[in-house]
Amino acid sequence: LSSGINAEYGKEIKIKVPRLIHSSLDAPMKFKFTVVTRNTDYSIREEDISLKARNNLTKSWEEPPFTVTTTRRDSEETEDSPFESKVVGFVRVEAASCELQRWYKVSYKLKQGKAMQQKFHIKITGC
Repeated sequence: LSSGINAEYGKEIKIKVPRLIHSSLDAPMKFKFTVVTRNTDYSIREEDISLKARNNLTKSWEEPPFTVTTTRRDSEETEDSPFESKVVGFVRVEAASCELQRWYKVSYKLKQGKAMQQKFHIKITGC
């Protein structure tokens, strides 16, 4: 298998996000997540990244109650660091509310209809 195929099956792709994000009621909240590979034959696709929120009543996954902004930040290989293809997602909320306290997941869609995901929880003090 070529190394590009290995990446496409998720073997060389990482989703990095804090497992617990903590904020206080009505306080500003921000966090970021990253989808990255060091495989030089593969480029992370922004359009295949999604962030979903778990509905606490129906237990289904839905659009989050905030906006996610993504930015491509590929880096060339240097003496000090290897090549990286990465997309960074940013979330900023002016005032945290109790509605934000739930489970979330960042997913990256691979070929063959499969996806890799990383779950995290937002905890709001005062809720």
